[in-house]
Amino acid sequence: MKHPLVAVALCYAAGIVLADQFELPLAAMVVWALVVGGVALAWERGSRWLLGLLLVLAGAINGTLATAILSPFDLRVLMGDEPRLATVRGRLCETPIERVYEQDERESWRTTAFVEVKWVQFGQGSWERAVGRIMVRTPDKLGDEYFGGQAVQVYGVLGPPPRASAPGLFDYQAYLRRRGVYYQLQTRGSNDWQIFESGRRFHRPWSDRFTHWARETLARGLPERDETFELLCAMTLGMRTGLSGEVAVPFMRSGTMHVFAISGLHVALVAGILMAVLRLVRVPRTACSLVVIPLLWGYTAATG
Repeated sequence: MKHPLVAVALCYAAGIVLADQFELPLAAMVVWALVVGGVALAWERGSRWLLGLLLVLAGAINGTLATAILSPFDLRVLMGDEPRLATVRGRLCETPIERVYEQDERESWRTTAFVEVKWVQFGQGSWERAVGRIMVRTPDKLGDEYFGGQAVQVYGVLGPPPRASAPGLFDYQAYLRRRGVYYQLQTRGSNDWQIFESGRRFHRPWSDRFTHWARETLARGLPERDETFELLCAMTLGMRTGLSGEVAVPFMRSGTMHVFAISGLHVALVAGILMAVLRLVRVPRTACSLVVIPLLWGYTAATG
């Protein structure tokens, strides 16, 4: 049988799609998966079709688990759908992403961060245990002391993300929901942020250290860090921090904005360069694969 894993992937993906489109009972699906698995072991003739059904159920169970409320401290239980003033404590899932925008010839910074919430305080109430991931929007630039893994406390308006403004348009709320994010916290500025557990020492993630080193390396020999340098960082490292709207607009209008996202094309180019260099110094092909594959994983992890 040619390409046997294609059928496996399609069945599993079908289950994930079903879980995304419909609200499926988790317990019933687990029972059905056990029944189907048992029948597949006992009935050899129909095992192929039953295994396909089992893969669909496995995908549906996995998709449902990603969105199901499993804890009494889930933010969806504590919060509801109405925006509320809240202070949250938790850990940064990754280093905050900063963007610069231009409006009326003035630059403004916006920062987006994802926080794994551990505690929440509504208004002036008491602190409550909480479980969930939120997105934090800040109309300002945060300091370098904020990075992935850092314990933080943030104050703002907590509420559901905005839905699509019209049918058929991009639904940001649905996009965040698929990432396990059901609420966003809107702050007024960087003053609403505090480092929690300031006595502990947190180490900056290796991906941040790599991108900092790569950025400094790319800047060597350049007279200044101008728009050309920011374009180079965006195309090679996926860093669009200093990519202003004036530079990005031509790419958006020409439909080539995707060149700034690290994609299969970037990975293929990096793999080709690494393979060419290793083959140039006469490294065997098998050894090249053992070196290139881990480096590619590291590159994709560091650049997002």
